[in-house]
Amino acid sequence: MMTQPAYMLFALTVTDEDTHQDYLAKAVDSLAGTGVEVVFTSDAVAAVEGDIPFERLVLLKFPSTQAARDWYSSPAYAAARQLRFASAATAFAAHIESGAAEGQ
Repeated sequence: MMTQPAYMLFALTVTDEDTHQDYLAKAVDSLAGTGVEVVFTSDAVAAVEGDIPFERLVLLKFPSTQAARDWYSSPAYAAARQLRFASAATAFAAHIESGAAEGQ
């Protein structure tokens, strides 16, 4: 059986740009060797339904659920995560497992 990719979705509003730049540098370094693909990062978030209480969306694609979990719980990302907490109001961070489409 083929391993399905997994995604991490972050929704946030940056409150301290200088500290957030430090976070981004550490977060990017922490992703080295994980096989991650940055699907998108966007500050152009527009609601088609409901309210969106954040300004930025980031979607990361990992080769597997285990790879996503390993990265999120890694010491390298733990250090970066503290900078995110200090520099942005995070509406949510979500782990999403992908599955085969119905009928496959």
